[in-house]
Amino acid sequence: MLREAIARGITKINFATELKHAWSHTVRSALAGAAASDPRHVSRAGLEALKAAAAGKIRLCGARGRA
Repeated sequence: MLREAIARGITKINFATELKHAWSHTVRSALAGAAASDPRHVSRAGLEALKAAAAGKIRLCGARGRA
């Protein structure tokens, strides 16, 4: 349905909550694990989860390479 909406002209989609959840879930998991003592690992893990979620949304929308 999302791709059809894009094909019909929709130009704005809000994914902020989903991206925030990907980041926060990963950071919480990292803080609960052995890596909690290293804030670089926690930050890096959250950033990588955020990047993966954003890349998934870009693929979902068929927007890869359309910056």
